[in-house]
Amino acid sequence: MLIVIFKVDRERKLLVPPPFNVSSLKEYIMTSLTDAIEKSSRHLRDPTGGTYANWLVPLLQLVDAFLVMGTLEVNDIQQLLRLIDPTSFGLENEENFTEGLLEMTLDEPVKLQLCHILQHLCDYQLQYRIESLITFSEEFVGRLQADQKRRYQVLKESSLPPALMAKKTREFRCPPKDQMQALLNFKNDLNETIVFNEDIEEEIKNMLKIFHSNLLVLQQVVETRPVIYQQLNVNEIDRSEQISLFSRLLEILIRHAIKQKQEENIIIEKQLTLKSGKTLCDVIKETVIKWGRITHINDPNLIREMFKLIYNQYDGIQRVNTSFIFLAKSLFLSY
Repeated sequence: MLIVIFKVDRERKLLVPPPFNVSSLKEYIMTSLTDAIEKSSRHLRDPTGGTYANWLVPLLQLVDAFLVMGTLEVNDIQQLLRLIDPTSFGLENEENFTEGLLEMTLDEPVKLQLCHILQHLCDYQLQYRIESLITFSEEFVGRLQADQKRRYQVLKESSLPPALMAKKTREFRCPPKDQMQALLNFKNDLNETIVFNEDIEEEIKNMLKIFHSNLLVLQQVVETRPVIYQQLNVNEIDRSEQISLFSRLLEILIRHAIKQKQEENIIIEKQLTLKSGKTLCDVIKETVIKWGRITHINDPNLIREMFKLIYNQYDGIQRVNTSFIFLAKSLFLSY
């Protein structure tokens, strides 16, 4: 019996990996990457490893692995952003180096690894937005249920005619899925009396609308009226209606541009940006477009990753949509 226990215990220990100081390795890799980028900006004739690809790719791969593992802290991510593009993410008084990876002439293997890091940085940003959605949902549903209970008690204590009472209590007889779907219809810009129960507190209504507007601004989405989404045959619309439709669309675009300019100082605090006011999304767009214009790319994997990277910058709502899903039988929140 003792031999069997000893054998099982020994096999269990063999399944456990030995302890490893990951934090020390992380600090060493971040220091090595900083030193490598500082020296690479001076245009060395003989870099370590013979080429810049042999020098930078292993370091970037390890940093990418730490990012996926969640080992990098906020200070490490800020340092990584400064190494990638110090002109956009550097501090105001920082003069250690002014040329980051995006300003260098990089080999295709380095660009490919940099695309992986930028993609995982976008995933890191998406993770925080999903967490904010979950936090908001918990608070909002709690306040909504409390308000619903209050309104139900008021209706029970009131003496209304049966027809009016049936109309007032229709909300409480609907399944939870239908109630949530009715709440989410507020973004269609319909009449509030249809979307919300008129007895719901204004603070709860504004709470949902403000969060939705902030989410759209963060995802860089233009809000449009439902008439824009209707499938209209242009030949069946006279010229005056076409001009009216165009003017409404132009009005929406102008209003969004003004709103985005006014809220720039608020949004800048919520996104990964420090010096120039550029967001991570803006830097990725400029970088991918610049790479595609100045050089001929031979690696099909790099082309695929560049396209995927820039496509995700214009597909922010869908990424939130596919990431924020309840159980299979629950309601799907289609933001």
